[in-house]
Amino acid sequence: MENLKIFCPSCSKEVVGNYCHHCGEKITSDKIELSTKAFMKDAIEEISSMDSKLIRTLKYLIIRPGFLTNEMIAGRRNLYIKPFRLYVMMVVFHFLVFNTVKSGDFFNTERFPLFVSSSFIQQIVHREEVQSKKSHDDFSTLLNQRIKDNLTIILYLLVFIIALFFKGIY
Repeated sequence: MENLKIFCPSCSKEVVGNYCHHCGEKITSDKIELSTKAFMKDAIEEISSMDSKLIRTLKYLIIRPGFLTNEMIAGRRNLYIKPFRLYVMMVVFHFLVFNTVKSGDFFNTERFPLFVSSSFIQQIVHREEVQSKKSHDDFSTLLNQRIKDNLTIILYLLVFIIALFFKGIY
């Protein structure tokens, strides 16, 4: 029987055992590491550590969409932040940013071009304001808060919508 040499997908060095002696990449031939359970385990283990992987991952995520997916499938996982960890980091970043900004400051209907330029939307908003029997300031505050909440949900879904868009393109 002939011994097959195994090479690390990340650094191309010859590997003996389950880990690369050069870069530390775990060498595996099964697909269990692509399961949700494995993603959750990685997220729990690595959620608090950040290093140069973040900069490298964000660079490729922005300038070469699809590249990180190909790298992950090829087994070169040690060079980049794992997908679930990156997503959780972005969600935490989102919460930190949007919870420090008052909803009236950032999500103000008077600043949205769609609200300002569309007389149809202005009529609907005015009709809803009259039906609510609230003062203009109270209604505006409530409307701005609802827009903030809905945009937050849309931002979470936008990740998956953009992923589908890029899948269609590439």
